[in-house]
Amino acid sequence: MAIKRVRRYREEISPEDRRAALIEAWKPKTEIGRKVKAGEITSIEEVLNTGRRILESEIIDALIMNLDSDYINIGQRKGKFGGGKRTIFRTTQKKTKDGNRPVFTVMAVVGNKDGYVGIGLGRAKETVPAREKAVRNAKLNIIQIARGNGSWESEISEPNS
Repeated sequence: MAIKRVRRYREEISPEDRRAALIEAWKPKTEIGRKVKAGEITSIEEVLNTGRRILESEIIDALIMNLDSDYINIGQRKGKFGGGKRTIFRTTQKKTKDGNRPVFTVMAVVGNKDGYVGIGLGRAKETVPAREKAVRNAKLNIIQIARGNGSWESEISEPNS
């Protein structure tokens, strides 16, 4: 019964409340992070225009609202006749005295579908930490995409490409 209660409780928490709780628990380590948490910096443009590197992924979480992440298929499982199935993990192995030591590599893309995108690579001895590192590195490598209308002749003022 306790498990069901926890599940119900998790469903009741909205994504906005969960995001706010994570930002509230965050202890910034950099000057930019302290300014973001204090509310002195309110948009990602201010951070990107300074030219300084973003060293904390929580800065992106605080400034960009609807951030989505996805993984790119960079690996391949074995298959008959050379046709393996594509996977998000690339597995490499190092031969050691004790046997093979696998390393998993994952590539992630994050963005808000409105002009911001980041790509990151994560490597670890297990799959879950590799995924987390990839998403974190993608957030740290976020850039602004210059968007336009696509045509000089069009009179639509909103950027759509």
